[in-house]
Formats: sequence, C-alpha cells, structure tokens
Amino acid sequence: MKGVINKGIQELVEERFGADTWDKIRGTAGCDEPSFSPSLDYSDQVTVDLVMAGANPRDFLRNMDRIHRQVTVSIPGARPPSLRVEGLPDGGLALHYVSERKLCPVLHGLILGVGLYFEQTLAVEEVNCMRNGDAECVFEVRFP
Repeated sequence: MKGVINKGIQELVEERFGADTWDKIRGTAGCDEPSFSPSLDYSDQVTVDLVMAGANPRDFLRNMDRIHRQVTVSIPGARPPSLRVEGLPDGGLALHYVSERKLCPVLHGLILGVGLYFEQTLAVEEVNCMRNGDAECVFEVRFP
C-alpha cells in the first residue's frame, strides 16, 4: 500500500483527535512507524491494523470524504468523488455521493465491504441514483 494512504489516516486522526490518540492507535496496531512517506510502499497489513485499531464502521463511513481528499491531494489530476454524510433519525447514515464517473456500484460494494471488515452486516439501500437521472446517489446505511 502506498504511504499516502497511511499518511492520510495519520493526518486525519491527528487533526481530529490529536497526536496522543494517533500514538495510541499506532501502539494498538503494533505499528512502529512514527510517520509515513507518501511515496513509499508499506505492507497492506499495516493499513488494515491501523484502521482496525482506530475505527468502527460508522466512523469509517463518516470519514470517507476526508480520507479521499487527504489521500488524493498529492496526486495530480485526481478526481475524487464528493461524499456527504448525514445522520438518520433511526441511527443510520445517509451517504450522498456525487462523481462524474458515476461509480455508485463500487461505493455500494465498498459500504458492504466495510461492514464485512468490521464483522458486521450492514443494511444498504440506494434510494437515489445518478445513473437513473438523479443529481446524486444516496445510500441509506443501517447498523446492527
């Protein structure tokens, strides 16, 4: 995995929760790297361990837009999607997705994969879709 992914995760955690929280996450994940070089390759397992030590499916989905922006800021010509998240009255999340590439099926699979990764079955329903002429895709996600 390119270090830019891990660097983005590190910056996100430090920005939102501080360097002490990042150090705790690194310790829980067994990661000895004090920081990551965006251009170097790191073991995929390092990234997996960092995410597992510092998130749950709800937090992961809430931060997807920020992760996309931080990861792609140093990639010339990158066109990340826009993801806006809002809470639903029943405790679920509505993910609003806009992308010129209209890769909503990929996002649907990613959401399900996040649940599998955290060993939870997430209920996902796409209530609006750009491929059907809507201005944005909206996925409603419910947690067990």
